[in-house]
Amino acid sequence: MLAGDAPAHSPPAPVELPPRADQQSMILPQPALPQDREPQQLTPEPIRQSGREEPVFAADAQATLRAISGRVTDDHDQPVADCEVRIYKSNRLLQGINLSGTRQVLETRAVSAPDGSFRLAGVPVGRDYVLVGEHPAFATTELPGLEVSEHGDLRDVVLRLELGATISGVVTTSTGTPIYKARVELYDAIASVQLEPDDRRPWKIVFTADDGSYALEHVAATSLRLRVESPGFESQSRMLSFALEARASDRTVDFALKPGMSLPGRVVDERGRPIADVRVEATSLTKDYQGTALARSDNNGYFLLDGMSNEQYYQVRASAKGYSNKVLPKVHVDDRDCPIEMETRLGVEGWVFGSGDVPVTKFTLTLMRSAEGRDPLYLNDTRNFATKDGHFVFDNLDPGTYSLEATAKGFAPAWSDPFSLTRSDEPMPQVRFQLDAGGTLRGTVSDARGEPVKGATVRLNPNNHLDSPIQGIFAVLGGTTQPKIQTVTDGEGRFRLENLRPGVYQLACDHAGAAPFTLNDVIVPADGAASGEQRIVLPAGASIAGRAFDNHQLGIPFCEIQINNKETAFLDAATTDAEGRFKFSNLAEGSYTLMIKPDRISGKPINPLMKLMYAQKSQLDIFISSGQAVDGIELFLPDLEQ
Repeated sequence: MLAGDAPAHSPPAPVELPPRADQQSMILPQPALPQDREPQQLTPEPIRQSGREEPVFAADAQATLRAISGRVTDDHDQPVADCEVRIYKSNRLLQGINLSGTRQVLETRAVSAPDGSFRLAGVPVGRDYVLVGEHPAFATTELPGLEVSEHGDLRDVVLRLELGATISGVVTTSTGTPIYKARVELYDAIASVQLEPDDRRPWKIVFTADDGSYALEHVAATSLRLRVESPGFESQSRMLSFALEARASDRTVDFALKPGMSLPGRVVDERGRPIADVRVEATSLTKDYQGTALARSDNNGYFLLDGMSNEQYYQVRASAKGYSNKVLPKVHVDDRDCPIEMETRLGVEGWVFGSGDVPVTKFTLTLMRSAEGRDPLYLNDTRNFATKDGHFVFDNLDPGTYSLEATAKGFAPAWSDPFSLTRSDEPMPQVRFQLDAGGTLRGTVSDARGEPVKGATVRLNPNNHLDSPIQGIFAVLGGTTQPKIQTVTDGEGRFRLENLRPGVYQLACDHAGAAPFTLNDVIVPADGAASGEQRIVLPAGASIAGRAFDNHQLGIPFCEIQINNKETAFLDAATTDAEGRFKFSNLAEGSYTLMIKPDRISGKPINPLMKLMYAQKSQLDIFISSGQAVDGIELFLPDLEQ
C-alpha cells in the first residue's frame, strides 16, 4: 500500500534562515539571476534526521518472537535492492496515517538483497504491524495491517514500491523574472498537525535553478504544504491535497513573488523585560495561498519578520518555553512595528510524603485537567522528580483548573485536590500528597473447561469502560492517554495487582483462544486491604476464517478485511495473507458484518470513495455462537465497472 504520509521515521531537522536584526522596513529585491555567470542546476539540500525520535515498541519479556520475510519490488514486480525496511506497531484503524503517538517503532530493520528479499527478525507475536520501505529512487511505501502468528513466521510479504508523484513548478518575480536559488520546502500537513510549531520540519528541501524551476520527486503524502522563500521577496505557502485521489499525482505549482517587506518588533514579558529566543511566525489571512514569515527574538527581545507583503494582513503567533502563546489576530506591515507582550506561564508547588510523613525522594507526577462533576482527564504531561525533601515545582502551565497524580514505587497512585491557576499576584498554589501502599486485587483465570490460563492479560480500567478502538484513537489524538494498570497470569492462572488507588473499577481479561471478559463494579477498598479473590472464567472464543477473492476468482493478497458488530460497537480489521486468507479470533457471540476494503484493483491504486463502495458492495453478515469456529467464508469483490 502506498504511504499516505511522510517517512515513518522522524521528520528532518529544520534549516531556518536567521533573523536579520540590522535590516530596516523594506528589503529591496536582489537580482533574480546574475548575468555574469554560467547557468547551472542546484541539487536538493541533504536532509538530516531529526532528533525527535519515534517511541520504541516495548514487547513483553515473555513474548514469542517470529520473523517477517518477503520481497521488495517495483510497480512492475521487478526486485528492488538496497531498500531499508522497518516495522512499526500501529493503531489498526489508522492504517496509512502517521500521526504522532499512534505508532511505535520496533528495534529491528533490514536492507533488501539484490533479489529484493528481506527478513526482519525478532518481531513479537501480534497484529497491527506496518511495514515501511524507504529507497531514494522511490516514494516511501507502507504495508499496514500485518499480523504475526504464534504458529510461525510471516512469509511471502510483497512490499511494492512506486515512484510517487513529482511536484514541480517555477518561482518568478511578479513581473515574470525567474528567481534563482529560491528555497522550496515540502511539509507533510497530516504528520505535522499534532506537532508544536518548532517540531514542524520540512520533509524535503530544494532550491530553484537558473530558470526558476524546481522539482520535488517521489512524493507519497496525501496532504502537502509547499513553502517558498527568497531574500528580498515575500514568502508564500500553498496547500495540496490528494485525499480523494487513489494516490499522490504529479502537480505543477508556480509561485510569483512580489517584493518583500520587513516588520520589526520586540517581545517583552508583562513587566516589560525582553524575552530571548521567541519563535515569531506571521501567516497571511488569505485563501488561495498564504504568506509566511519566521523570526526569532535576540537577547534584547528584538526580531524582524522578513518576506511579508504590503497587500496582506497577517496573524502573528509568538511561542516560547515558559510563556503562554500569544496571538495578534490582524497585523499589517504598515504598522511599522509589532510589539508583543507575553505572559509567564504558571505553576504549582507541593510535597510528596509516605507513611510517617517521611519524604518520598523519587516520584512521578502526571498532569490532569479537572472539571466539576467528573473524574479528571489525563493529559500527556508526565514528569519525573528526584528530591531530598519530596518538594517539587510543576510549572510551565497555562491558566486553568488542574489536578496532579503522584506515583512512586511501592505506593498507590494518589490524586491531588483540584487547583486553579490564574494570572494574579497570589502566591503559587500548593498541594500535598500522602502516599500509602494502596489496595491489592488478586485472583485466578481459567478457561471454559476450568483449566488455569497462563499468560492471560488482566487489566484494570475505569468502571464501565468501553474498549473501543475509536475511543483509543481520540484519546491519543487528544493527548489524554490514561496509564495502563495490567499484569499477566502465571503458570497456575493466578494474577495480582498491587498498589492500587482505592475506588471502583472494571476488571478486564483477554487471552488467545478465548473471548474477552469484563466485569464492572469491582471495588478496591480504601483501607489498603486486599479485596476478595476474583475468579475469572474466560468464555470460549469464536472465530471466523475465510478467503477474499477478486472479480477474477483470484485470492486478494495483503488486503484489509473489516469486521464489525453494530450492537456492541465492536470494530476490527485484519489483512489477508499472500493467498487472500484471513482470520478473526477471540470473538464473542453475536452478529457480525464482514467487508473487503481494497487499496488496489488489478494492481492499480483506487481512490478512497471507490474503496468505500467496494466495502459496501462486498458486505457479508454472519452470526456466530460462543466458541464456534466458522471456516470457509468466501468474500467476493464486486465488479463495479459493469
